[in-house]
Amino acid sequence: MSDEETEQVEEQYEEEEEAQEEEVQEEEEVQEDAVAEEEREEDEEEEKPRPKLTAP
Repeated sequence: MSDEETEQVEEQYEEEEEAQEEEVQEEEEVQEDAVAEEEREEDEEEEKPRPKLTAP
């Protein structure tokens, strides 16, 4: 393989690696958002006054 071919292969590999890293980062952000949303919902539920249970 010539130096030029080697360089092209290396560039392609680096670009693919960067694309994968971006995907992973986006997935992590989506998961973090989902967890944060879930925690917010739980907090809101805790703030609501619970109906009092009356003994029969």
